[in-house]
Amino acid sequence: MPRSILYPLVILFCLGGISFHLFKILPYWLSFILFLSFLTGVFLLKNNQRKLKSLLLYACYFSMGYLNFQTYYHQPKTHYLQNPSSETVEFKRIRILEKLYETSFTNAYLTLLESKDTKPASGKLILYQEKDSLSAAYRLGEKILTTATIVSIDEPRNPGAFSYKKYLENLGVYGQLNLNSNNGWVVESSVSSFQFWFARLRKILHSKIEDSVLHSESKSMLQALLLAERKAIGEERIEEYAWAGVLHLLALSGLHIGLIVELLLLLLSPLRWIRYGNYLRLSLILVFLWGFTLFVGLPASVVRASTLFSFLTVGRFIHHGKNTFHFTVVSFLVLLLAHPPFLRQIGFQFSFLAVDNGKPSSTNCSGSFECLLFSSISKFVFDKQPFDRTFFWFISVFGSWGFHLTYGGFTPSFSSWNIG
Repeated sequence: MPRSILYPLVILFCLGGISFHLFKILPYWLSFILFLSFLTGVFLLKNNQRKLKSLLLYACYFSMGYLNFQTYYHQPKTHYLQNPSSETVEFKRIRILEKLYETSFTNAYLTLLESKDTKPASGKLILYQEKDSLSAAYRLGEKILTTATIVSIDEPRNPGAFSYKKYLENLGVYGQLNLNSNNGWVVESSVSSFQFWFARLRKILHSKIEDSVLHSESKSMLQALLLAERKAIGEERIEEYAWAGVLHLLALSGLHIGLIVELLLLLLSPLRWIRYGNYLRLSLILVFLWGFTLFVGLPASVVRASTLFSFLTVGRFIHHGKNTFHFTVVSFLVLLLAHPPFLRQIGFQFSFLAVDNGKPSSTNCSGSFECLLFSSISKFVFDKQPFDRTFFWFISVFGSWGFHLTYGGFTPSFSSWNIG
Protein backbone atom coordinates (compact mmCIF):
# COMPACT_ATOMS: atom_id res chain seq x y z
CA MET A 1 0.00 0.00 0.00
CA PRO A 2 1.12 3.64 -0.37
CA ARG A 3 3.55 4.91 2.24
CA SER A 4 1.53 8.10 2.44
CA ILE A 5 -1.97 8.66 1.11
CA LEU A 6 -0.89 12.15 0.04
CA TYR A 7 1.41 10.95 -2.76
CA PRO A 8 -1.11 9.13 -4.99
CA LEU A 9 -3.64 11.90 -4.36
CA VAL A 10 -1.23 14.55 -5.63
CA ILE A 11 -0.43 12.42 -8.68
CA LEU A 12 -4.13 12.02 -9.43
CA PHE A 13 -4.56 15.78 -9.00
CA CYS A 14 -1.89 16.33 -11.67
CA LEU A 15 -3.47 13.76 -13.97
CA GLY A 16 -6.76 15.60 -13.60
CA GLY A 17 -5.08 18.78 -14.80
CA ILE A 18 -3.49 16.94 -17.71
CA SER A 19 -6.87 15.44 -18.61
CA PHE A 20 -8.37 18.93 -18.80
CA HIS A 21 -5.87 19.91 -21.51
CA LEU A 22 -6.37 16.61 -23.35
CA PHE A 23 -10.16 16.33 -23.14
CA LYS A 24 -11.93 19.67 -22.74
CA ILE A 25 -15.33 18.03 -22.90
CA LEU A 26 -16.93 18.74 -19.52
CA PRO A 27 -18.69 22.06 -18.94
CA TYR A 28 -17.64 24.02 -15.90
CA TRP A 29 -20.86 23.45 -13.95
CA LEU A 30 -20.71 19.67 -14.50
CA SER A 31 -17.10 19.48 -13.27
CA PHE A 32 -18.07 21.36 -10.14
CA ILE A 33 -21.07 19.07 -9.47
CA LEU A 34 -18.92 15.95 -9.93
CA PHE A 35 -16.32 17.25 -7.49
CA LEU A 36 -18.96 18.07 -4.87
CA SER A 37 -20.59 14.65 -5.37
CA PHE A 38 -17.32 12.78 -4.83
CA LEU A 39 -16.44 14.96 -1.82
CA THR A 40 -19.86 14.43 -0.26
CA GLY A 41 -19.59 10.68 -0.76
CA VAL A 42 -16.23 10.60 1.06
CA PHE A 43 -17.77 12.20 4.16
CA LEU A 44 -21.07 10.29 4.10
CA LEU A 45 -19.72 6.76 3.68
CA LYS A 46 -19.06 4.75 6.80
CA ASN A 47 -15.58 3.71 7.86
CA ASN A 48 -16.22 0.03 7.15
CA GLN A 49 -16.66 0.84 3.43
CA ARG A 50 -12.98 1.58 2.99
CA LYS A 51 -12.55 0.44 -0.61
CA LEU A 52 -15.45 2.52 -1.92
CA LYS A 53 -14.40 5.46 0.24
CA SER A 54 -10.83 5.28 -1.09
CA LEU A 55 -12.12 5.10 -4.66
CA LEU A 56 -14.28 8.19 -4.12
CA LEU A 57 -11.32 9.99 -2.53
CA TYR A 58 -9.16 9.22 -5.57
CA ALA A 59 -11.95 10.41 -7.88
CA CYS A 60 -12.33 13.54 -5.74
CA TYR A 61 -8.68 14.54 -6.18
CA PHE A 62 -8.75 13.72 -9.89
CA SER A 63 -11.84 15.88 -10.40
CA MET A 64 -10.35 18.60 -8.18
CA GLY A 65 -7.30 18.74 -10.44
CA TYR A 66 -9.53 18.93 -13.51
CA LEU A 67 -11.69 21.64 -11.90
CA ASN A 68 -8.71 23.64 -10.67
CA PHE A 69 -7.22 23.91 -14.15
CA GLN A 70 -10.61 24.52 -15.71
CA THR A 71 -11.26 27.37 -13.26
CA TYR A 72 -7.96 29.06 -14.08
CA TYR A 73 -8.50 28.92 -17.84
CA HIS A 74 -12.23 29.63 -17.67
CA GLN A 75 -13.22 32.60 -19.83
CA PRO A 76 -16.16 34.63 -18.46
CA LYS A 77 -18.62 36.42 -20.70
CA THR A 78 -16.65 39.65 -20.30
CA HIS A 79 -13.45 38.09 -21.68
CA TYR A 80 -12.18 39.77 -24.84
CA LEU A 81 -12.17 36.48 -26.74
CA GLN A 82 -15.89 36.14 -26.03
CA ASN A 83 -16.52 39.72 -27.21
CA PRO A 84 -14.41 40.48 -30.31
CA SER A 85 -13.63 44.12 -30.95
CA SER A 86 -15.86 45.97 -33.37
CA GLU A 87 -14.60 47.89 -36.37
CA THR A 88 -15.23 51.22 -34.64
CA VAL A 89 -12.65 52.81 -32.35
CA GLU A 90 -12.84 51.47 -28.79
CA PHE A 91 -11.25 52.96 -25.72
CA LYS A 92 -9.73 50.16 -23.67
CA ARG A 93 -8.66 50.54 -20.07
CA ILE A 94 -5.84 48.24 -18.98
CA ARG A 95 -3.77 47.84 -15.83
CA ILE A 96 -0.05 47.02 -15.72
CA LEU A 97 0.55 43.79 -13.78
CA GLU A 98 4.19 42.96 -14.47
CA LYS A 99 7.12 44.05 -16.59
CA LEU A 100 8.29 41.04 -18.58
CA TYR A 101 11.42 42.28 -20.33
CA GLU A 102 13.02 45.23 -22.10
CA THR A 103 14.80 45.55 -25.44
CA SER A 104 16.43 48.44 -27.25
CA PHE A 105 13.16 49.33 -28.96
CA THR A 106 10.29 48.10 -26.76
CA ASN A 107 9.14 47.40 -23.23
CA ALA A 108 6.99 44.29 -22.72
CA TYR A 109 4.37 44.10 -19.97
CA LEU A 110 1.75 41.68 -18.71
CA THR A 111 -1.52 43.59 -18.39
CA LEU A 112 -5.14 43.07 -17.41
CA LEU A 113 -8.01 44.41 -19.50
CA GLU A 114 -10.57 46.16 -17.28
CA SER A 115 -13.04 47.79 -19.68
CA LYS A 116 -13.88 48.47 -23.31
CA ASP A 117 -15.61 51.82 -23.72
CA THR A 118 -18.16 51.84 -20.89
CA LYS A 119 -18.56 48.05 -20.65
CA PRO A 120 -16.59 45.88 -18.21
CA ALA A 121 -14.04 43.56 -19.80
CA SER A 122 -11.50 41.01 -18.62
CA GLY A 123 -8.57 38.94 -19.80
CA LYS A 124 -4.79 39.13 -19.73
CA LEU A 125 -2.86 40.76 -22.56
CA ILE A 126 0.77 41.23 -23.42
CA LEU A 127 1.57 44.87 -24.13
CA TYR A 128 4.47 46.13 -26.21
CA GLN A 129 5.35 49.77 -25.59
CA GLU A 130 7.42 51.44 -28.29
CA LYS A 131 10.29 53.43 -26.86
CA ASP A 132 10.51 57.10 -27.82
CA SER A 133 11.46 60.43 -26.27
CA LEU A 134 7.83 61.42 -25.60
CA SER A 135 6.76 58.55 -23.32
CA ALA A 136 8.26 57.09 -20.15
CA ALA A 137 8.20 53.42 -19.26
CA TYR A 138 5.02 52.27 -17.57
CA ARG A 139 5.07 51.43 -13.87
CA LEU A 140 3.36 48.61 -12.00
CA GLY A 141 -0.22 49.41 -11.09
CA GLU A 142 -0.66 52.18 -13.67
CA LYS A 143 -3.86 52.23 -15.70
CA ILE A 144 -3.58 52.94 -19.40
CA LEU A 145 -6.24 54.18 -21.81
CA THR A 146 -5.66 53.11 -25.40
CA THR A 147 -7.37 52.86 -28.76
CA ALA A 148 -5.05 50.12 -30.02
CA THR A 149 -6.64 47.01 -31.45
CA ILE A 150 -6.18 43.65 -29.74
CA VAL A 151 -4.35 41.37 -32.18
CA SER A 152 -3.43 37.70 -31.97
CA ILE A 153 0.07 36.65 -30.99
CA ASP A 154 2.33 35.62 -33.85
CA GLU A 155 2.98 31.97 -34.58
CA PRO A 156 6.60 30.75 -34.80
CA ARG A 157 8.04 31.43 -38.23
CA ASN A 158 10.13 28.26 -38.44
CA PRO A 159 8.64 24.74 -38.23
CA GLY A 160 9.37 23.11 -34.89
CA ALA A 161 10.61 26.36 -33.32
CA PHE A 162 9.70 27.46 -29.83
CA SER A 163 6.15 28.82 -29.78
CA TYR A 164 5.95 31.94 -27.66
CA LYS A 165 2.24 31.98 -28.46
CA LYS A 166 1.68 28.61 -26.77
CA TYR A 167 3.86 29.68 -23.87
CA LEU A 168 1.64 32.73 -23.30
CA GLU A 169 -1.53 30.69 -23.76
CA ASN A 170 -0.35 28.51 -20.88
CA LEU A 171 -0.39 31.70 -18.77
CA GLY A 172 -3.87 32.62 -19.99
CA VAL A 173 -2.66 35.31 -22.42
CA TYR A 174 -4.24 35.15 -25.88
CA GLY A 175 -3.76 38.63 -27.38
CA GLN A 176 -1.39 41.57 -27.56
CA LEU A 177 -1.45 45.36 -27.80
CA ASN A 178 1.11 47.55 -29.54
CA LEU A 179 1.28 50.99 -27.93
CA ASN A 180 3.18 54.20 -28.56
CA SER A 181 2.88 57.83 -27.49
CA ASN A 182 0.02 58.40 -29.95
CA ASN A 183 -2.38 55.66 -28.85
CA GLY A 184 -1.62 55.06 -25.16
CA TRP A 185 -2.12 57.43 -22.22
CA VAL A 186 -1.62 56.96 -18.49
CA VAL A 187 -4.86 57.86 -16.73
CA GLU A 188 -4.22 56.62 -13.21
CA SER A 189 -1.24 55.61 -11.08
CA SER A 190 -2.00 53.21 -8.25
CA VAL A 191 0.26 53.86 -5.27
CA SER A 192 -1.62 51.68 -2.79
CA SER A 193 -0.56 48.25 -4.00
CA PHE A 194 2.26 46.21 -2.48
CA GLN A 195 3.72 45.75 -5.94
CA PHE A 196 4.10 49.50 -6.39
CA TRP A 197 5.82 50.02 -3.05
CA PHE A 198 8.18 47.09 -3.47
CA ALA A 199 9.01 48.25 -7.01
CA ARG A 200 9.77 51.69 -5.63
CA LEU A 201 11.97 50.18 -2.93
CA ARG A 202 13.83 48.13 -5.56
CA LYS A 203 14.42 51.29 -7.58
CA ILE A 204 15.84 53.08 -4.52
CA LEU A 205 18.16 50.17 -3.73
CA HIS A 206 19.21 49.98 -7.37
CA SER A 207 20.22 53.64 -7.35
CA LYS A 208 22.10 53.17 -4.07
CA ILE A 209 24.10 50.32 -5.57
CA GLU A 210 24.86 52.36 -8.70
CA ASP A 211 26.05 55.33 -6.63
CA SER A 212 28.29 53.21 -4.40
CA VAL A 213 32.09 53.05 -4.71
CA LEU A 214 32.08 49.35 -5.52
CA HIS A 215 33.66 47.93 -8.64
CA SER A 216 31.33 47.63 -11.64
CA GLU A 217 31.39 43.81 -11.51
CA SER A 218 30.53 43.86 -7.82
CA LYS A 219 27.62 46.20 -8.52
CA SER A 220 26.25 43.93 -11.22
CA MET A 221 26.62 40.90 -8.95
CA LEU A 222 24.70 42.63 -6.16
CA GLN A 223 21.93 43.59 -8.55
CA ALA A 224 21.67 39.99 -9.74
CA LEU A 225 21.56 38.46 -6.26
CA LEU A 226 19.54 41.13 -4.41
CA LEU A 227 17.23 42.43 -7.13
CA ALA A 228 17.00 39.36 -9.41
CA GLU A 229 18.39 41.42 -12.31
CA ARG A 230 20.70 38.93 -13.99
CA LYS A 231 20.85 41.04 -17.13
CA ALA A 232 22.91 43.62 -15.21
CA ILE A 233 25.89 41.26 -15.39
CA GLY A 234 26.12 41.51 -19.17
CA GLU A 235 25.80 38.97 -21.96
CA GLU A 236 29.51 38.15 -22.12
CA ARG A 237 29.79 37.46 -18.40
CA ILE A 238 26.60 35.36 -18.49
CA GLU A 239 28.07 33.24 -21.30
CA GLU A 240 31.23 32.71 -19.26
CA TYR A 241 29.20 31.48 -16.29
CA ALA A 242 27.16 29.27 -18.61
CA TRP A 243 30.28 27.64 -20.09
CA ALA A 244 31.61 27.09 -16.57
CA GLY A 245 28.36 25.36 -15.60
CA VAL A 246 27.58 27.72 -12.70
CA LEU A 247 25.01 30.01 -14.31
CA HIS A 248 22.40 28.86 -11.80
CA LEU A 249 24.36 30.65 -9.07
CA LEU A 250 23.31 33.97 -10.60
CA ALA A 251 19.61 33.13 -10.48
CA LEU A 252 17.77 33.48 -7.18
CA SER A 253 16.51 30.01 -6.37
CA GLY A 254 16.46 27.32 -3.69
CA LEU A 255 20.19 27.63 -2.99
CA HIS A 256 19.94 31.28 -2.01
CA ILE A 257 16.63 30.93 -0.17
CA GLY A 258 18.04 27.98 1.79
CA LEU A 259 21.06 30.02 2.83
CA ILE A 260 18.80 32.89 3.91
CA VAL A 261 16.63 30.57 6.01
CA GLU A 262 19.62 28.91 7.69
CA LEU A 263 21.16 32.30 8.43
CA LEU A 264 17.90 33.51 9.97
CA LEU A 265 17.64 30.35 12.05
CA LEU A 266 21.13 31.00 13.38
CA LEU A 267 20.65 34.73 14.05
CA LEU A 268 17.29 34.24 15.76
CA SER A 269 18.35 31.22 17.84
CA PRO A 270 18.57 33.28 21.09
CA LEU A 271 14.78 33.70 20.91
CA ARG A 272 14.43 30.05 21.90
CA TRP A 273 15.18 30.93 25.51
CA ILE A 274 12.24 33.28 25.99
CA ARG A 275 8.58 32.44 26.38
CA TYR A 276 6.87 31.81 23.04
CA GLY A 277 10.23 32.49 21.45
CA ASN A 278 9.91 29.64 18.96
CA TYR A 279 6.62 31.03 17.66
CA LEU A 280 8.16 34.49 17.34
CA ARG A 281 11.20 33.02 15.62
CA LEU A 282 9.07 31.11 13.12
CA SER A 283 6.88 34.15 12.42
CA LEU A 284 9.86 36.42 11.82
CA ILE A 285 11.44 33.91 9.43
CA LEU A 286 8.25 33.51 7.38
CA VAL A 287 7.61 37.27 7.29
CA PHE A 288 11.16 38.00 6.16
CA LEU A 289 11.13 35.15 3.65
CA TRP A 290 7.94 36.26 1.90
CA GLY A 291 8.85 39.92 2.26
CA PHE A 292 12.04 39.20 0.33
CA THR A 293 10.02 37.24 -2.25
CA LEU A 294 7.72 40.23 -2.79
CA PHE A 295 10.70 42.59 -2.84
CA VAL A 296 12.41 40.79 -5.73
CA GLY A 297 9.18 40.80 -7.76
CA LEU A 298 7.78 37.29 -7.20
CA PRO A 299 9.93 35.42 -9.76
CA ALA A 300 8.78 31.84 -10.22
CA SER A 301 11.99 30.26 -8.91
CA VAL A 302 11.89 32.30 -5.69
CA VAL A 303 8.18 31.61 -5.15
CA ARG A 304 8.81 27.86 -5.48
CA ALA A 305 11.77 27.95 -3.12
CA SER A 306 10.01 30.17 -0.56
CA THR A 307 6.95 27.91 -0.52
CA LEU A 308 9.08 24.80 -0.05
CA PHE A 309 11.25 26.30 2.70
CA SER A 310 8.20 27.71 4.45
CA PHE A 311 6.81 24.19 4.85
CA LEU A 312 10.23 22.81 5.78
CA THR A 313 10.69 25.49 8.43
CA VAL A 314 7.25 24.88 9.89
CA GLY A 315 7.99 21.15 9.86
CA ARG A 316 11.23 21.71 11.74
CA PHE A 317 9.47 23.73 14.41
CA ILE A 318 6.79 21.09 14.94
CA HIS A 319 9.50 18.39 15.12
CA HIS A 320 8.69 16.74 11.81
CA GLY A 321 11.75 17.93 9.93
CA LYS A 322 12.91 14.43 8.99
CA ASN A 323 10.11 13.84 6.46
CA THR A 324 11.33 16.49 4.05
CA PHE A 325 9.79 14.81 1.03
CA HIS A 326 6.34 15.09 2.64
CA PHE A 327 6.70 18.88 2.75
CA THR A 328 8.05 18.92 -0.79
CA VAL A 329 4.90 17.18 -2.03
CA VAL A 330 2.70 19.54 -0.01
CA SER A 331 4.44 22.61 -1.47
CA PHE A 332 4.07 21.06 -4.94
CA LEU A 333 0.31 20.74 -4.42
CA VAL A 334 -0.08 24.22 -2.92
CA LEU A 335 1.77 25.84 -5.83
CA LEU A 336 -0.41 24.06 -8.39
CA LEU A 337 -3.55 25.05 -6.51
CA ALA A 338 -2.43 28.69 -6.53
CA HIS A 339 -1.03 28.78 -10.08
CA PRO A 340 -1.88 25.81 -12.37
CA PRO A 341 0.37 26.97 -15.28
CA PHE A 342 3.37 25.95 -13.16
CA LEU A 343 2.76 22.33 -14.18
CA ARG A 344 3.66 23.10 -17.80
CA GLN A 345 6.81 25.09 -17.01
CA ILE A 346 10.07 23.21 -17.39
CA GLY A 347 11.70 25.08 -14.49
CA PHE A 348 8.94 23.96 -12.13
CA GLN A 349 9.21 20.37 -13.34
CA PHE A 350 12.98 20.21 -12.91
CA SER A 351 12.99 21.94 -9.52
CA PHE A 352 10.84 19.20 -7.99
CA LEU A 353 12.38 16.40 -10.02
CA ALA A 354 15.76 17.39 -8.60
CA VAL A 355 14.56 16.47 -5.12
CA ASP A 356 15.18 12.83 -6.04
CA ASN A 357 18.97 12.62 -6.14
CA GLY A 358 18.92 8.89 -6.73
CA LYS A 359 18.42 7.04 -9.99
CA PRO A 360 14.77 6.74 -11.08
CA SER A 361 13.38 3.27 -10.38
CA SER A 362 11.70 2.45 -13.65
CA THR A 363 12.05 0.08 -16.52
CA ASN A 364 10.98 0.39 -20.12
CA CYS A 365 11.35 4.18 -19.97
CA SER A 366 11.84 5.81 -23.34
CA GLY A 367 14.20 8.43 -21.89
CA SER A 368 11.70 11.28 -22.10
CA PHE A 369 11.30 13.84 -19.38
CA GLU A 370 7.67 12.82 -18.87
CA CYS A 371 8.53 9.22 -18.03
CA LEU A 372 11.43 10.40 -15.89
CA LEU A 373 9.10 12.71 -13.96
CA PHE A 374 6.48 10.12 -13.11
CA SER A 375 8.77 7.16 -12.59
CA SER A 376 11.11 9.02 -10.24
CA ILE A 377 8.27 9.56 -7.78
CA SER A 378 7.36 5.88 -7.66
CA LYS A 379 9.89 4.80 -5.04
CA PHE A 380 8.53 7.46 -2.67
CA VAL A 381 4.93 6.43 -3.23
CA PHE A 382 4.72 2.65 -3.18
CA ASP A 383 6.31 -0.29 -1.39
CA LYS A 384 7.55 -3.34 -3.26
CA GLN A 385 4.27 -5.26 -3.51
CA PRO A 386 3.46 -6.46 -7.07
CA PHE A 387 0.05 -4.77 -7.05
CA ASP A 388 1.58 -1.40 -6.21
CA ARG A 389 4.22 -1.69 -8.93
CA THR A 390 1.57 -2.61 -11.50
CA PHE A 391 -0.71 0.24 -10.44
CA PHE A 392 2.03 2.83 -10.54
CA TRP A 393 3.31 1.49 -13.86
CA PHE A 394 -0.15 2.27 -15.24
CA ILE A 395 -0.06 5.74 -13.69
CA SER A 396 3.43 6.38 -15.11
CA VAL A 397 2.48 5.31 -18.62
CA PHE A 398 -0.72 7.37 -18.62
CA GLY A 399 1.02 10.39 -17.12
CA SER A 400 3.92 10.17 -19.59
CA TRP A 401 1.51 9.88 -22.49
CA GLY A 402 -0.49 12.84 -21.25
CA PHE A 403 2.60 15.00 -20.82
CA HIS A 404 3.87 14.04 -24.24
CA LEU A 405 0.62 14.89 -26.02
CA THR A 406 -0.26 17.98 -24.03
CA TYR A 407 3.09 19.55 -23.19
CA GLY A 408 5.24 18.30 -26.04
CA GLY A 409 6.23 21.86 -26.93
CA PHE A 410 7.51 22.48 -23.42
CA THR A 411 9.47 19.36 -22.45
CA PRO A 412 12.80 18.27 -23.94
CA SER A 413 13.90 14.71 -24.58
CA PHE A 414 16.59 12.95 -22.60
CA SER A 415 17.01 9.88 -24.74
CA SER A 416 20.72 9.73 -23.90
CA TRP A 417 20.03 9.12 -20.20
CA ASN A 418 20.54 5.60 -18.93
CA ILE A 419 17.42 4.76 -16.98
CA GLY A 420 17.08 1.39 -15.38
